[in-house]
Amino acid sequence: MKINIGVWNMEEKSTCEKCGKKLEKSISSNSMLHPNGNPKCPIDEYPILKNPKIFDLIDGELEKTIENEKIARRATLLSCLSVFVKGAQLNTCLTDESSAGKSWIAKQIIRLFPESFVEYYTKMTPEAFTYLHPSDKEPDFSWDGKICYLEDTSNKLLDCQVFKVMASEGSRAAVVMKQQTVVIDIHGQPMMLITTASATPNIEVANRFNFISLDRSEGQTRSVLMRIGRNKKRGKTEVYSEQVKGAIQRLERVAVKIPYAEKIAESYPSKFVRARRDITRFFNLIEASAAIHQYQRKKDNEDYVIATIEDYNLAKEVYGAISSSTQYGLPFSLKRAFEACQKMMENGKLFPKAFTLDEIAAAHPFLTRSNWDENLSKLAERGLLTIDLEKNPDTKRDIRKFKVVGDLHQIELPELNEQDLQDAQDRQDTQDIQDVEKQDAQDVQAEHPVYPANFITLTLTKGDSTPQSEAGEGKDMVSNPSPAHIPKGEIL
Repeated sequence: MKINIGVWNMEEKSTCEKCGKKLEKSISSNSMLHPNGNPKCPIDEYPILKNPKIFDLIDGELEKTIENEKIARRATLLSCLSVFVKGAQLNTCLTDESSAGKSWIAKQIIRLFPESFVEYYTKMTPEAFTYLHPSDKEPDFSWDGKICYLEDTSNKLLDCQVFKVMASEGSRAAVVMKQQTVVIDIHGQPMMLITTASATPNIEVANRFNFISLDRSEGQTRSVLMRIGRNKKRGKTEVYSEQVKGAIQRLERVAVKIPYAEKIAESYPSKFVRARRDITRFFNLIEASAAIHQYQRKKDNEDYVIATIEDYNLAKEVYGAISSSTQYGLPFSLKRAFEACQKMMENGKLFPKAFTLDEIAAAHPFLTRSNWDENLSKLAERGLLTIDLEKNPDTKRDIRKFKVVGDLHQIELPELNEQDLQDAQDRQDTQDIQDVEKQDAQDVQAEHPVYPANFITLTLTKGDSTPQSEAGEGKDMVSNPSPAHIPKGEIL
């Protein structure tokens, strides 16, 4: 049977020798077409797709508009490129003080992507977000393969139930609108890109994001000022290469396998429960690298792109730089508060063991007392502080004492080489053989069942309360069980 969709004939298929993509025959022109109906091979149009340095070349375009910020730039770019990985969701939060350049970096990165890939909003209320692309009015809309960029996100939006669902693996949210419960269906999973200076999301939301901070040094500020001056002197805006933008547009969403994933899991830090979610994000970074190199990576017989050591090394470079904030779910405001707590502990003469809310509010007045109270609670929730109660000798009332017990550090990931990749592939091949043999044995068992030695068949004729037992061939007859508990008319 032939299934025709537009100009596609699903029976007529072959593979392009240059790019390895499946071709399908056009009914109208009788020619073989690449995905999306394009007759040209992507490699012919965009040779960059075959360049092993494709990620560096894309990042090089960003250097035209972003001054330094190599870590934040590359981490955010690779996270956004995860839209080309089926099943991946690398939510990312660019977080730093106001005017540090968060929104500028995010905007320059999403400029690389086709407009159809990006949903960009400078302001969003929880109510508007709830009804963004409602499934009853837009049944064909899907968030898969899209970047949802929300600028200057507020705590109120972060606490929105639909936002939490979209930032996780969920697909349905129940909200109360006009005193009625409304069920919101969400089709697909976007890559969430947000910026914030002051928001302090609760741990439930923070666990769903990677946090990326910027360079706040005086040297970086001077570099930014000089670039602004040069741009004003030249009087023109930098334009991205159409070769690079076109290459990104010709990438497809692919599924990826990581042969050495178990090797990583063996050494990944397991102190915190959120490591169960964080390791998936690290795997998503590897998959994102493999996806943008999809025209260079091998595929298995299930059409999975196979990640290489190069993909691991790129993910490791990016993740090592952001893991210290990410593993504790620290946006800029909380990270700054924690750094102040560390300074309180370093001042041994004044605070030899712990400090109170009033003491830190007086020593670091960049937050109000109420904001310090909120931030200290959130740092304790993340396991970075402990809270003990002590009696005030004057008032006899309990006062809270805070003590730093955690530290921000990068996650140490193992070094991998080609031998590790080969060993992982050998183990996978062995497992595949065992799985096939097990399935074959199950198929044989299903076709030719083997009954146990004491197997008997009980037959109860309708109206007869005495069951008859039959043993298998070559077996002794078994005496009938008592029929007292068997109701008349039942068939066993």
